[in-house]
Amino acid sequence: MRQPIEVKYLSGETVDLIAVYPDFVLFEEKFQKHPIVLTMDDFRMTDQGFLAWACLTREKKTELSWEDWRNTVEAVRYTDEDVDLVPL
Repeated sequence: MRQPIEVKYLSGETVDLIAVYPDFVLFEEKFQKHPIVLTMDDFRMTDQGFLAWACLTREKKTELSWEDWRNTVEAVRYTDEDVDLVPL
């Protein structure tokens, strides 16, 4: 499974990411649920942000803790580009 994510920082910088298996596992271990929203009733901004942070951490693109990193972010969103949904 792959999930494209766009992060926009307060500085104006934008970063495009692809969350993959290790990022989903880290998310599931922390929150005990799957990070992909199935309905708007399930939507939580924390979910998108944590998955983005997990990806950045895995790729060694940030050394900030989850709490410190989220204070640098203006917006996080899932994007549709190259979504490759593969059953686990």
